[in-house]
Amino acid sequence: MGEIVGGKVVRIRVVRFASSVTTKKADQIPTVLRQIWEGQAEEPACYIAWDEGPFWSIEAVLEFDDGKRGLLVTDGLHVAVQDHEGHSNFMRMMPKGH
Repeated sequence: MGEIVGGKVVRIRVVRFASSVTTKKADQIPTVLRQIWEGQAEEPACYIAWDEGPFWSIEAVLEFDDGKRGLLVTDGLHVAVQDHEGHSNFMRMMPKGH
């Protein structure tokens, strides 16, 4: 995910959270975010390129090393991210092994 956001992220700060299938408890949020950050995503698009409706359950601010901020919203499978330049990208995370 680091290459998609176009800058060095020094902190990911969760600002909102709702229980969902992937995050039933608040203590699961770091694991979900780590899996997204280190995982492999489908090709990012500037629009939502999937049919199913996501339940956005985590909203987090990305804090870059130069003081800029971006946004990451996810349900653990679908991701919307605002990059270092303020552009929005939407993607689904690929299953492990792809």
